[in-house]
Amino acid sequence: MASTGAFDLPSGSKDPVLLKDVVPGQYSAIITGVSAASGEALKEIYDADTSTPTARLVNVSTRGMLATTSDLLIAGFVISSEGSRTLLLRAVGHGLTAYGVGDALADPQIRLYGKPNGLATDEIIAANDDWNSDGGGTAAAAAASLVGAFELTQGSKDAAMVVTLPPGAYTLHANSSQNGTGTTLIEVYVLP
Repeated sequence: MASTGAFDLPSGSKDPVLLKDVVPGQYSAIITGVSAASGEALKEIYDADTSTPTARLVNVSTRGMLATTSDLLIAGFVISSEGSRTLLLRAVGHGLTAYGVGDALADPQIRLYGKPNGLATDEIIAANDDWNSDGGGTAAAAAASLVGAFELTQGSKDAAMVVTLPPGAYTLHANSSQNGTGTTLIEVYVLP
């Protein structure tokens, strides 16, 4: 944890930790409560490989239920000091119905926060509601095809944007733009 910058866990905590060497591919990590316990959880994935600098994490996503209008799904990520990266950021609700998700959030929106220009507090860097309505739909569709993400339906209320960011720490927030509730997928892809 120290080598990746992860915060320390208290001695004796019940928080699970897994350190695993994996070959390139797709993986899923599922969080469940022991004995059906419920509550909020933080899932962190760190690329701890220092011996193979050409292998890197290129996509992370998580699916969750936005059960109240004030709920958020948050994806935090860090761009290393190696240089700027171009990313595809998405929040998909309606698009999940094609995959059998019956309680999908009808209209998600996203906001990207960071500390531009060395500011002490996070500020909104970019935002999107309705991926194809603000002129960025063509870039988002091209980026999705490039990274192998499933297509979003023209006219859907899903959110997506392409951004180029300098090194630093960022958070992507997804919530409902119409005070709705439902299952939402939040995704961060690094473009090649």
